[in-house]
Amino acid sequence: MAIRVQCGSCGATMNVKDELAGKRGKCPKCGAVIDVPAAGGSPVEAGPPPAPGAAPAAASMPAGTSDKSQSVAFILAALLGGLGIDRFYLGYTGLGIAKLLTAGGCGIWALVDYLMVGMGLMKDAQGNSLLKS
Repeated sequence: MAIRVQCGSCGATMNVKDELAGKRGKCPKCGAVIDVPAAGGSPVEAGPPPAPGAAPAAASMPAGTSDKSQSVAFILAALLGGLGIDRFYLGYTGLGIAKLLTAGGCGIWALVDYLMVGMGLMKDAQGNSLLKS
C-alpha cells in the first residue's frame, strides 16, 4: 500500500511507499521538502525549495552534508590556522585547543589543515562533508 501525498508548493500528487511514513521526502517535480505523514495522516509541507544560489537549509541538504562552509573553513585555516580557529569552527574543540597550545604544530599542522580544507578532504566533527559554497 502507498500513501498519497500532495506537494504544497507545486500541487503535484505522488504515491509514497509505506516505509517512508513519518519521514521527509522531496517533491520530484519542484524539489520542495515534504514531511510524509504516518499512515492515515495528512501531509505537512516543510517549505518551498531554496532560492537559486542560496545556502540550503539543513533539512534540504543531502545526508552527510555539514552546515559548515568549506570557504569559511579555508579562510580560517589560512588566516588563523596556527591558533586552531578552523578546528573550533568545524566542531573539533579538543583538537582546536591542542592546535592552539602547539602553535599549529609549529606551523606544520596548520599547513596540513590548510591544504586538506582547500582540497575538500576535511570533514566536520560529525564526519559530514563541508558545504561547497
